[in-house]
Amino acid sequence: MQKIIMNLIGDEHYVPADLETFAKLLKANSETELRSLKQALDALEAQGILAKNKRERYNTVERLGLLKGPIDLKRQGYGFVKPEGTDGPDVFIPRGNVGDSMDNDRVLVKVTRRSEDGRVEGAVVRILERALKYVVGDYFQGAVFPKNPIGDYLFKVKPPFRSDLKDHTVIKAEIIRYTASKILDVKPVEVIGHPTDPGIEILTIVAEHGL
Repeated sequence: MQKIIMNLIGDEHYVPADLETFAKLLKANSETELRSLKQALDALEAQGILAKNKRERYNTVERLGLLKGPIDLKRQGYGFVKPEGTDGPDVFIPRGNVGDSMDNDRVLVKVTRRSEDGRVEGAVVRILERALKYVVGDYFQGAVFPKNPIGDYLFKVKPPFRSDLKDHTVIKAEIIRYTASKILDVKPVEVIGHPTDPGIEILTIVAEHGL
């Protein structure tokens, strides 16, 4: 389905279309066909291949002037994105426009301003790939504290996942909700041991790197 959609969009006569128009073009009439079409369009958006314009119509990110690349977030809250596939300048992302992105996330950026001196400013419109998906650290009173602190983030274990955990246990947790407030919800996926257990440092390194 994704290939069929891209063939339509790649046509030189393509006019930006919404979900309803795509359904008519592809004769997707049943509930199953419509669901399959919506899933394919969502997947292409998640990959940073397509995006919607202000009228909720789909087009390629290139035609919409959007840029992709990793974000280099600074401690002060602002960041820079190095656009992929271009020699253009880095895009400055003001603190208020970084959304819930984290350092080194691959993001999709909308250019909001171009200065005469060549500087470019933008805003993050979508996270394409998370650089940090898991954290390993000491569990204590509902939160996970990595041995090497990660910025100003607090990794909070949601109450339903706390019942089997004991304070001062080293665990690996998956981030299940990212927020701009820097309080991230996590879910335990592995109990590694106690900080004083023999070999705990090696086990922690293995867990951190997914070895």
